[in-house]
Amino acid sequence: MKKTLQEISDYYFDRFGYGVAHLKTPLHLATRMIIVIPVHNEPSVTATLDSLNNCIKPDCQVEVILVVNNSENVEAPIREQNIKSITEINSWIKTVTPNHLNCHVISAMDLPFKHAGVGLARKIGMDEALRRFASIDYNGLIVCNDADCTVEPSYLCALEEQFARPDFVAGNIYYEHPFSEADSTTKSGIVKYELGLRYYVNALRFAGYPYAYHTIGSSMAVSAKIYAQAGGMNKRKAGEDFYFLHKLIPLGNFEELNSTAVFPSARISHRVPFGTGRAMLKWKEQVDVEQEGDLKTYRLEVFQDLKKLIACIHRLRTCEEKTQYDHIVNKLPDSIIAFLEQQDFYKTLLSCIQQSNSEGAFLKRVYSWLDGFKVLKFVHSCDKRYPRVNVESQANLLLQEIRSHECNKFNDQLLLATFRQIDKEHMTIGAFLSSNRKD
Repeated sequence: MKKTLQEISDYYFDRFGYGVAHLKTPLHLATRMIIVIPVHNEPSVTATLDSLNNCIKPDCQVEVILVVNNSENVEAPIREQNIKSITEINSWIKTVTPNHLNCHVISAMDLPFKHAGVGLARKIGMDEALRRFASIDYNGLIVCNDADCTVEPSYLCALEEQFARPDFVAGNIYYEHPFSEADSTTKSGIVKYELGLRYYVNALRFAGYPYAYHTIGSSMAVSAKIYAQAGGMNKRKAGEDFYFLHKLIPLGNFEELNSTAVFPSARISHRVPFGTGRAMLKWKEQVDVEQEGDLKTYRLEVFQDLKKLIACIHRLRTCEEKTQYDHIVNKLPDSIIAFLEQQDFYKTLLSCIQQSNSEGAFLKRVYSWLDGFKVLKFVHSCDKRYPRVNVESQANLLLQEIRSHECNKFNDQLLLATFRQIDKEHMTIGAFLSSNRKD
């Protein structure tokens, strides 16, 4: 018998849930999406609410859950700002009274120091969204955003049209960091930073990697049922988006919403150990010391080597004998050979072969091993062999490979504009494993 969302969520909360229900107001029965926004030391959270309220009105009701959070031993100024944020949000709700947004605040002001951070804040809000959808037995859409973001006016309608449906699994939303009004140092830094993000994903796509997607915390979405079945959000203080989405992407049918946009802030931030804000802080410090800045990235040779491994994976299915395996693998680049030996891949390969009764099942198991974390580990393992160089040079080389552009012609802004357009035009190609999800 098919389980109800309430039964699925009960199982989830018995094993993975955090805390108890926070909101007493019943969920509007016409709600099809809930947007979760963590708020921490945020001086302008109402700008995000204004942006959502200014969206074209969708046909469905939308709920917004803002999780104002800090650790139990947070500094007094941050606690005071969070208290101020709660007051401002409640005042905004009473003053604006949007007719298609139902906004609620969760106060999470004394989180355990060990876990306090953006991951736990997202989890609190997303768990609450699951509870609320379960209360009306509807497999709704849980959307993540951030308190320093704005969105395009089409944002809510685009989410409703493409993602807010019962068979949706998970997906991401197109993003751009705004920099038109930034000072020259900030503008230069954010252009290079975003170019680096887009270069990495597109280099993985060039290599043929099926799980090459952007993992930005403010632009991801998941169905309530899949959220529960996948074990929910993690409690990481940073990188929670990368780890969360790389649990979901291998499930198949991961989608990209490129007809609208989220605009994450390009500001400097001390809130997390890495991410946009921290990257901008390091950039400014570098410019202050050196009077110039350069962002280093992985060389294209890394992805060319990875491409050769991916191209031969299907042939490895017949390699039950070590001599057959060695015959194929020893022709691969040294970086691949060294990494596979370090990871004892042959043992993993034998398990994949023995437990698969079709090529699709075999590929699914291999890519379960060669997941986003493993690929990043391989990329980092190449640092000595292929020292990192400036991002513009590698982005130009990648363009030469995928669009026949000449090398070293585009500056960073033109490169970013080009890769943004490439990402907007990208169609989901990683769903080839979805037909084998039950294997």
